[in-house]
Amino acid sequence: MRFVICLLLGVMCAGLTAAGEPPPLDEYDSNDRVVAAPMPEQLAELQRDFTFQKRLINPLAIYDLMDNLANPTEPGPSALNVAGTVGDGYKYRTEYTTDAMLKSASVDFKEPAFIRVPFFSYMYHGRLATGAQVLRTSYCGGGTGIFESLLIVESTTEFQYDRQGTRRPVLVIKRRGEFDLGDRSGAEIQLQPKENSIIIRSQNNPDRQIRLQ
Repeated sequence: MRFVICLLLGVMCAGLTAAGEPPPLDEYDSNDRVVAAPMPEQLAELQRDFTFQKRLINPLAIYDLMDNLANPTEPGPSALNVAGTVGDGYKYRTEYTTDAMLKSASVDFKEPAFIRVPFFSYMYHGRLATGAQVLRTSYCGGGTGIFESLLIVESTTEFQYDRQGTRRPVLVIKRRGEFDLGDRSGAEIQLQPKENSIIIRSQNNPDRQIRLQ
C-alpha cells in the first residue's frame, strides 16, 4: 500500500513539473494548442546566404541595427523581424539594388544631398562557427566621407504571442556588435570560421585580428 501511494505521488509530481515547464516552441503552447513549427528552410537560407525569399535582406532594415552617431554605445534596436522587411505596407517600403555575385545590397536615402546622394550598403562576408554573421557596411550621409564598419549579427528563431496568446515562431536577425573600419578603409576582410576570427588587412596599418568568444 505504501509503495502504491509513493508511486501515485511520484506520477503527480512529474505531471506538475511537466505542466510548469514552458512548452517547446515547435510543439504546443500552454493551452495545449499546436504551435506552428519554426521555419528550418528559411532559417537555413538566411544563415547560409543572408537572404529571405531568395533576396538579400533590405539594407534599410540592416541600417536600423547600426551604431547611432549620437550615441554609439547604445545603437537602439538590437533585433529585426525578418518577415517584417517584405510585403505590402512594410516599414522598409523602398527600392534597393542587390548584387548576387558580391552578396551586397544598397539603398539611397530620400534626403537632400549636398555633395552626393546619401546611401547605405552592406556586403555579406559569411558565417563563423559560433553562428555570427559578418557584414561589411558603408554609409554616406551626403558629404565626402564613406564610413565603413563590420556589423556582427546572428540569424535565429524567437517567438512572439499572437492575439490569442499563442506562441508563434519568428525569424529574427540579432545585432551582436560592430567594429569601425574608418573612412574609405579599403581593407581586405578574411574570415577564419573554425577559429571564430576575422582578419582585417589594410595597406597602411598592421593586420588586425578580431576573435569572437
